[in-house]
Amino acid sequence: LLLPMALTSSLRIPNMDKLGLLLLPMALASVQPSSTDMPIVLAQCSSGTAAQHFVQGSLPSNLKSPSGAFQLALAQGAFSDCPGPKPGSAENCCVNVDAWGTKAGDVIWATHCSDSEPAEHEVNRVWIHDSAGKLYNPASKLCLDASAGTGASAGAHVVLSDCNATTASVWVFSSADGSVSQKTHAGGYPGLCLEATSSSGPSPPPPPPLPSSVNVELTTRTDSAYARTSAMMASFNFDWHENDEEAPVWVNMSAMLINLQSPMLLQAVKQIAPAVLRIGGSEGDVVCYDVPEYNSTCAQMNQTDPMMCLQMSKYTELVQFASTTGLKLVFGLNAVWGRKGHELTNPLDMTNIEALLQYTAANNLSIYGFELGNEKCGPPPKLFAADYHNLHGLLVKYWPDKASRPLLIGNDCNTNPSYLTQFLPLVADVLDVTTYHHYDGYGLDPQIADKIMTPKYLDSTVSSSLNAVHRQYAPNSELWVGEAAAAWHSGAAGVTNRFTSSFWWGDALGALAAANHTTYCRQCLLGGNYGLLNRSTYEPNPDYYIARLFHAVMGDTVLEPPNGTFIGKGYLRPYMNCNRQGAGVALLLLNIAPNTTFEVSFAGQSVLPRDEYVFTAEALDSQLISLNGAELVVQDGQIPALNPKTETAAGTITMPPHSIGFFVLKDFPAAACAAA
Repeated sequence: LLLPMALTSSLRIPNMDKLGLLLLPMALASVQPSSTDMPIVLAQCSSGTAAQHFVQGSLPSNLKSPSGAFQLALAQGAFSDCPGPKPGSAENCCVNVDAWGTKAGDVIWATHCSDSEPAEHEVNRVWIHDSAGKLYNPASKLCLDASAGTGASAGAHVVLSDCNATTASVWVFSSADGSVSQKTHAGGYPGLCLEATSSSGPSPPPPPPLPSSVNVELTTRTDSAYARTSAMMASFNFDWHENDEEAPVWVNMSAMLINLQSPMLLQAVKQIAPAVLRIGGSEGDVVCYDVPEYNSTCAQMNQTDPMMCLQMSKYTELVQFASTTGLKLVFGLNAVWGRKGHELTNPLDMTNIEALLQYTAANNLSIYGFELGNEKCGPPPKLFAADYHNLHGLLVKYWPDKASRPLLIGNDCNTNPSYLTQFLPLVADVLDVTTYHHYDGYGLDPQIADKIMTPKYLDSTVSSSLNAVHRQYAPNSELWVGEAAAAWHSGAAGVTNRFTSSFWWGDALGALAAANHTTYCRQCLLGGNYGLLNRSTYEPNPDYYIARLFHAVMGDTVLEPPNGTFIGKGYLRPYMNCNRQGAGVALLLLNIAPNTTFEVSFAGQSVLPRDEYVFTAEALDSQLISLNGAELVVQDGQIPALNPKTETAAGTITMPPHSIGFFVLKDFPAAACAAA
């Protein structure tokens, strides 16, 4: 962990070493799991309110940190039913940075403490109480703050903010009752206290009152390319999660267990190819490789879990699955188990990795690229860069011909521009692809469905600061998102596998293509509550059809996103690329307004003739969607064709409420497309 040297803890709890990660004594067996999330808010201090009692817990064993770092956890058993990987268990709830803790304004939640997650996840629950009384989180390098600083009122959410802000909250911990109170304007104590609430917190503001119909005239530049993307923009992942991971959503969804011979799976991926199939995830830094032919085995790596030991027969089957379906396989290598004590600060012994590479080359297995590590922002940048150079040397050794050599891809950190600023300059000479992970929300947020359907949520997908770091330090590498979904924590059932998610997914594809991303790996193809395919049947979820249409019509040359001044701007979201199928352009429109129809035209340009593909559903939480009014249903084992409606008369494009449309404008003048 990279922590400021001056930060030391002023929190002290008697017998803290005996508390560890345990709750204060209380009967827990009868506690029922909660179906709601637990935001941390400000409330009037009351020593009798259980939700205001906290403990300063020790860190998980796999986190190494200077003295003074701790987990801030709820102390009352009544709140052990917070959401998390083990609902209803006796684990206490930790004060946790929302999502990945990368930006100011992220809200703070109470979620299960767990010492079984990767260190880069657990650090989201680490706090340091500095000498000034501020609570600092090293994952985000931000401080816990009331949303309005010292002037906040009861009920206000607690968020991350700049530690140096003049309004940054100062906190006082009481060893008497475990309360954490905020210093008031007058400097008196106690101020308002931190409190976990079982309420879902305020809903996103409703959309502004919009007319039932709005005429929109858009303009765009088509004389030159605005950005570049690729035919593999809409891509996806396999994960390694075992069956007991948040059961039942990962049962038989590991790359070890997915039925690669399923006719439905084969049909689905062939229709979306070419695409990248990335195999990775947290357990990618646990999986070892059994390669006795080259004198390296799981036993030698001390890996005894058969689900975390990759046999070469399964590895070969995965490679052949990708090859026969037209996918490009990207494989995430273990960046942890080759380090002494699995400590990220130790050099990486690549013996086991080299055996896998040697086997791959000797057997002429087609691998598009290798990554090293999954969401590893912990290794010192110089050390991790040295690991990447060593891996590059092995790729050159076994694939001397650069034309056939797998790409070197990394570093798969979460959206963390500050780490990449240190890391990228050290690897820019060997790195083919810069890739990062980005989740826009939290799967256990009870407001997630409402939030997705807001301009603010959709606007958060593109990280302008990360894009700037890439342009400055590794401009010759491609830019990918290696793992993403509308919400992390395996998504949200009934939301991220329903039509709601399609608005986030379509918007993210359009926006990131316009930000020069060439591949966007969706978490995931199968598994969790956010798969493109149904876990049981392997039949398409709504987002699959969005990916398929995006792949089919949105070309590699990205044009300037159309713009205009109109009522409801932000609720109609336009993107334009050259037409992948031939002449003209392809237009993507998303209407997230619940009650407004947009009638869209272009200044000085006809939108006739055009092919229309308009997706709608009876409700946002529907798993069944319609294309041009016809329901998309798998019949006799066949995924439905996506056929357009050809329009030759209507001079405006109609976008009904809650609809997603792709439009191929074959006669739309675009010099950039003619030159492409």
